[in-house]
Amino acid sequence: MDPVFSAEKCSVGPLFHVLPRSDANRVFEVFGRAFERYVCDALRRAFPKAAPSLVTPLSCNVEGRDQYGGQYEVDACLNYVTELVLFEIKAVWGQESALSPESSDALLGLLRKRFSVVDESVKGVGQLARIVNALVTRRWFGPNNEFEAVRRVYPVIVVHDRLSGSPGFGTFIVEEFRRALSLHGEAGPGEFASGHLRILAPVVLTVEDLELLEVSVERCGLREFLAEYSRWSPDRMVPFSDFLAEISGSGRVFANRALAATSVEVLTRAIKRLFPHGATGSKVENERMDEP
Repeated sequence: MDPVFSAEKCSVGPLFHVLPRSDANRVFEVFGRAFERYVCDALRRAFPKAAPSLVTPLSCNVEGRDQYGGQYEVDACLNYVTELVLFEIKAVWGQESALSPESSDALLGLLRKRFSVVDESVKGVGQLARIVNALVTRRWFGPNNEFEAVRRVYPVIVVHDRLSGSPGFGTFIVEEFRRALSLHGEAGPGEFASGHLRILAPVVLTVEDLELLEVSVERCGLREFLAEYSRWSPDRMVPFSDFLAEISGSGRVFANRALAATSVEVLTRAIKRLFPHGATGSKVENERMDEP
């Protein structure tokens, strides 16, 4: 049994099983919202609410309008007054027909349609750049001006599709972000400068990366992980998962407690279904095992 294939079949198999009998757009929309909730729940566990007298940095589903009527949406953010981590959460897949050397132009077109700016469509990294542009031009500082003192921004895209964590995809995202970012210059390897802001080049996290970071940020802050990765791969050619593998021996990367607990629960339920008379099998099977 191939463990990667089996895990993929278990995680997204049910979704594609119902597609032929359903409205595909509606199903993917519902799945996208469910994935966004899953990511936000992971962030809430990593950054729980502080005591009433303290400010909680995490906010999810932030929305607002500027004075000109422009609308802004942030899937999740961590506000540290002068530093801001912006999360854009995407649950989209690449079409297999576009994943071949002969269709590289079609693949780039598909990726731009789903992760960047195409005509009037602004998605993924385009939405992150739009928010940064609003901060630079002082058009919007959040619903209650809570981003007004921000001087450094960490844009992050969280993706479901493992192919989006392949080498080179991060570089594509950086270039699309560069195209969508207004009036900017290079502030150093892996960084931009625009107006009063310094902006880290976008970082792509797969959901597996986020699951590992959930507990790991207890020992090393998320901003520190992102900044170190930025220095390690300033062009984002090497995915974040390789960076985590590189530093895994340093004692800073830990397994996900919530995911382990859920896995044990699912395994226990599976054992009860497969072996209703006991973990070692039915009564008849036990008697046969005792025979000489």
